[in-house]
Amino acid sequence: MINRIIGVLTLNVNTYEEIEADKNATIQSFSIVVLSSIVTAIILKPDTGFSLPNFISAIIIGIFLWGLWALVTMFVGTKLLPTQETSSNWGELARTTGYAQAPKLFSIFALIPILTTIVLFIVGVWNLITMIIAIRQALDYTSTWRAVFVVLLGFLPYAIIASLVISLLQ
Repeated sequence: MINRIIGVLTLNVNTYEEIEADKNATIQSFSIVVLSSIVTAIILKPDTGFSLPNFISAIIIGIFLWGLWALVTMFVGTKLLPTQETSSNWGELARTTGYAQAPKLFSIFALIPILTTIVLFIVGVWNLITMIIAIRQALDYTSTWRAVFVVLLGFLPYAIIASLVISLLQ
């Protein structure tokens, strides 16, 4: 699992292909999503303190949004922007996009006040790149631009649903 995380962080395309093909990697992807959700909960709540309900809801929201993102990108990628080579399912997208959340683990360094902005910027860009590669590989695209379009087209419905869910839980 550590080698796969390193492969994702270093943008190794072969690692994404390995993750996509390995049905057993779904649990590993789930673990990364849970860990990144925990880190997100920690960096978003330093002033208000930590409570068990906030912590648990952050993890649940993170898991839900991961599943939702995989579903939205599957629909956009296989129905709206497929190529002749496109062949994918929710599991493949869930595995690759779950691992693609690995850069979020570095968000913990945003707790250092002088580094907050730069860390969040770098992690955000890094995470966007890992997501684009994950989607490109899971959808069997040869064009990175097509994967960028899937991310852009998929983001709007994802953001709307995510906002609704988060507002309902607060």
